[in-house]
Amino acid sequence: MRAKNTGGVHFQATTRTAIYNLLGQQLKQDQQTRYILPQTERIIDFKWQAGTPVGLYRVERSMEVLGKTTHFPATWVLVIQPVAMIIMAIVLLLLVLGWNYKRLRSTRG
Repeated sequence: MRAKNTGGVHFQATTRTAIYNLLGQQLKQDQQTRYILPQTERIIDFKWQAGTPVGLYRVERSMEVLGKTTHFPATWVLVIQPVAMIIMAIVLLLLVLGWNYKRLRSTRG
């Protein structure tokens, strides 16, 4: 999330991030408070732990600045391990090659 300070006084921004699985169970919650200096823009990152199981997750975020809370739209994140991604790419490639081979044979005769 980005917090921008266009004024002349520093302030604090508190971000909240919650991760939910497909069943709606909260898996992780994170809260961070950072100072935003005058005339700066600060990116406040959320670190996703390595080794998270493959799956589809809903991420909800909000930021509180000067007593006002802004809720951001929930987003969906697909977590996939590199090995699974390579296997899916190979399967997709084989399907495309098989479809093209079948189409080529049917046009010849």
